[in-house]
Amino acid sequence: MNNKPAIILSIGLILASTIFGVFFFNARANDQTVSVVGYATRDFECDLVKWEFQLNQNVGKNEYQSGLERISSNLEQLKQFINNSNIDLNDINVQPVNSRPEYEKGKIIGKRLFQKVSILTPSLDAIEELAVNPAFLSQKGISIENSNLKYFKQGLDTLKESLLGLAAQNARARANRIIES
Repeated sequence: MNNKPAIILSIGLILASTIFGVFFFNARANDQTVSVVGYATRDFECDLVKWEFQLNQNVGKNEYQSGLERISSNLEQLKQFINNSNIDLNDINVQPVNSRPEYEKGKIIGKRLFQKVSILTPSLDAIEELAVNPAFLSQKGISIENSNLKYFKQGLDTLKESLLGLAAQNARARANRIIES
């Protein structure tokens, strides 16, 4: 009989069990250590706000040019109002006017013009007032859609570093309390 494969398999199984046992023993031998996690929080206020929206204008089939003029006029009125709200006009980003056809019963009846506008500014209160209460826009015949606010914090890297430092101090204090008990 040829017992050679059985002998090789047995020796491999013994070696694998020995290696596993050594690693398991070494892993359990360090039971004299304490592992802790630190915790830190800090309140902060956002210092930038981004208001994104789009101006809209519906026009008839042959009114494309007048629609462009109206959307341009609406944008100028909006800029004037924003400037009067002590927001820097350099904070405004205006995208080109886009259009898409409007259909009714399978036929084109006109176009919908839209222009995306975003304002990134540190004037949080002024932008929130404008975005949440856009009555001034509707009174002037300005139509907006897809209005949303996004808040940002400048210097987030330094805030993260300080939180990591506080978490490390907290972890050390926890470890010391565990050791003392």
